[in-house]
Amino acid sequence: MNRLGKLMTPSRVLVLGFAMFILFGALLLNLPQATQDGLGLPFLNAVFTAISAVCVTGLVV
Repeated sequence: MNRLGKLMTPSRVLVLGFAMFILFGALLLNLPQATQDGLGLPFLNAVFTAISAVCVTGLVV
């Protein structure tokens, strides 16, 4: 097994996949096109909404 195989266990891949998906969603929600007023969401609200969407809780700010 190579060095990368030892570092990337299945649980780490799952956690990193969730984290990258949440970060990507938060960055998309920061874009001006994501809101009607054209300002985008504040970063904390964007992260909360992205986490909620990925974890399927249904909570929205």
